[in-house]
Amino acid sequence: MPAAPAKPRRVLQKSYAREQSGGGGTDVRRPIRPDGQEAADVDPVLALDDFTVALPDGFPDHAHRGFVTLTYLLPSSPGDLSHEDFLGNVGTLGPGDAQWMTCGRGIVHSEVPKTQFFARGLQLWINLPEKEKMSPPRYLELPRAEQPRLICDGVRCALLAGEALSAAALEGDTLAAHFTMEPNSRLHQLIPEGHNAFVYIIDGEGNFAGEEADKHHCLILSHEVGEDGLLVETTTTAVSFFIFAAKPLREPVVWQGPFVMCSEEQIRQSMLDYQCGRNGFENANTWHSKNKNNMR
Repeated sequence: MPAAPAKPRRVLQKSYAREQSGGGGTDVRRPIRPDGQEAADVDPVLALDDFTVALPDGFPDHAHRGFVTLTYLLPSSPGDLSHEDFLGNVGTLGPGDAQWMTCGRGIVHSEVPKTQFFARGLQLWINLPEKEKMSPPRYLELPRAEQPRLICDGVRCALLAGEALSAAALEGDTLAAHFTMEPNSRLHQLIPEGHNAFVYIIDGEGNFAGEEADKHHCLILSHEVGEDGLLVETTTTAVSFFIFAAKPLREPVVWQGPFVMCSEEQIRQSMLDYQCGRNGFENANTWHSKNKNNMR
């Protein structure tokens, strides 16, 4: 395990994500919201949803442009989640599986549960730099069996991107990981200087950078010069949490529905492109997912 941080990060903000009903069989907690005041401290993150969904509900055909999504179905999830998009990608996320989707210049997709068992997962929206917003869309599945799964002194980690417990990087210098810690355990997680970072607690409780916190709390970490990591400790209770860290973009963000761009003009152009089926949305008006048939 890495050595203890020389100058550990602090908790800048602690908030509780309340459950909101999406109607029917869909519920969501939003630890990070698009309208949140913490935007500069979590940049390039746009939003984080902790969702549960089951048939006959789901997220039918919808479009995106200008950002990346990371969808991670929790290992404890009773149900699965099917993905289908207009590029021809089809797959099913089972418990513990992850999916990276770069929306780039445009993608239309659906996310629908396979059964009436609740699928519970996290979905993170990550902004793309302006120079990459019109790049070709990409899709990457990261099944549970292919994820680096690390164990050290009562700490387990499912690594979705980056480096943890001395494992090699998967996605440059971005860190995305799900940790579970047994009672009476300690974690020293290094975070590169200059990266924004946050922690979302899925279950249990622990001490994060000197702050006691339990499930459904989101902790935004400090990012001062010289700070090099996060210290987490447990006592009598285990804890399960998600951590994400990345370099901030420090670019303008203009958000309109499913499109995230850098100016109002770019948003208007995106809406026209989608409506007219051009510049990345050529088959948006003719494609329909098979998943839609499983819903109401």
